[in-house]
Amino acid sequence: MSKTECEPAKGVTLQKKEERFTGIDPGFMAATTVIGDKVVGKAGKELGKVEEVMLNLTTGTITYLVLSTGGILGIGDKFFAIPLERLTFDAEERVFHLDIDRRKLKKMRGFDKDQWPQQADWPPAE
Repeated sequence: MSKTECEPAKGVTLQKKEERFTGIDPGFMAATTVIGDKVVGKAGKELGKVEEVMLNLTTGTITYLVLSTGGILGIGDKFFAIPLERLTFDAEERVFHLDIDRRKLKKMRGFDKDQWPQQADWPPAE
């Protein structure tokens, strides 16, 4: 492995269609790069978007990504704390995949936007 190549962060799954990526290196990117990216579920149905990337500054790791879903212009959104290892990132499409059906996600209880969890809670209670 050359100096410019790097291994994905622990728990990250990358969906590769080619050996080389154009425009984005999925193994090394800023958190602000993924904020706003789409998250799709089974059958390619859009679930929502990445609202935030939560970091543990003590360990230097990503604790979870926040999935925002169901609202309009930020009103009525439900938030879910998704552990990184449950997501697959497609660099070509620039989208995250989560193995869940949209209808099932709608029934699940998210977390309160004023009380963010310290750890991912996945899957949450229905």
